[in-house]
Amino acid sequence: MDSRSADMLLPAKRKGQEEADATRVLYDVFPRHVADALKEGRRVEPERRESVTIFFSDIVGFTSISSSLDPQKVSELLDSLYLRFDNLSKEHGVFKVTLHSSSFSSSSSSSS
Repeated sequence: MDSRSADMLLPAKRKGQEEADATRVLYDVFPRHVADALKEGRRVEPERRESVTIFFSDIVGFTSISSSLDPQKVSELLDSLYLRFDNLSKEHGVFKVTLHSSSFSSSSSSSS
């Protein structure tokens, strides 16, 4: 394949990567059944739950802790902590809502 042909394939490859990235974000942000419906272009009806739990956490003193550590150590600390949260979330069927800096939020419902 000559370089001109290869250059013509780049936009298609880039578009495929962008679509894969968008799909990954969709499944990170929404529960699986909602992401499936959105991806298929179906309307998503609101759901009612009688009982829900919302969990918020924060690392107390994160700013001072992180300012005294090497950036690599801060990254390793957060990675280790959030991997534990992710594993516990999967184990207990908790949907992770969002992750911002040093905080973690999740929600769960007593009915599926």
